[in-house]
Amino acid sequence: MFNYKKGIIGNALLVGTLIGLFTDYLYVWSSIGLVLGVVLEKYKKSENEQQDEL
Repeated sequence: MFNYKKGIIGNALLVGTLIGLFTDYLYVWSSIGLVLGVVLEKYKKSENEQQDEL
């Protein structure tokens, strides 16, 4: 079964890595991609918890 959390973090890391390859700042953009993935995952989790409360 597909784990949505790993998909968000993995996709954001992939995008950050691709941007880093094109700009020659791989270490910076891969870190930004990872952080962005974690933030999006936390936002999605909190959004789901709010819907469960209703």
